[in-house]
Amino acid sequence: YYKYVVTVKKSKFYKASLETSAKKKVNQIVKEAKAYADANDRENYVYAMVEYFDKWICENNTYDSSALDSSYEATAKYYYSHSCYGTLLKGYGICQSYAMTMSRLLDAAGIRNMYVTGTANGAGHAWNYVQMPDGHWYLLDSAWNDNGSSSSKRYFLMPNDGVHIPKGDICGTGNL
Repeated sequence: YYKYVVTVKKSKFYKASLETSAKKKVNQIVKEAKAYADANDRENYVYAMVEYFDKWICENNTYDSSALDSSYEATAKYYYSHSCYGTLLKGYGICQSYAMTMSRLLDAAGIRNMYVTGTANGAGHAWNYVQMPDGHWYLLDSAWNDNGSSSSKRYFLMPNDGVHIPKGDICGTGNL
């Protein structure tokens, strides 16, 4: 028997209104994704929804490489770039924000997924795994898909590539 106490310090940049706005935005995007799937690919409905989410994230955001510099840690831009609020509400973020947003959208749509951290090309990175109707899990990296104006889909629902290395063990994933 172990007892753990965790203390979480809330960022000075967090406001309850951020979460309210984020929930509203997530619901709007999920509704748009369902309409997109209905209009474009009813036979591969889940695929079309995931495709829409990736497209939305890449078309509506800019990768904020300045947020990788820890000297900006005490700024609002740094906070947003490292949370889902950056990509959902501000239009910028780093891989962490992109992957958190993707996970949140997939959760809201009822699509099984995992937010994953680890390394890619030797550097710290975050991305997602998505379970598709075939029961298999596929890698999805919207940050690396972002080519500046749209999704390249290069890292879209692909098998493990040997470059994205999760930190620790990923449990319960079956066919990764």
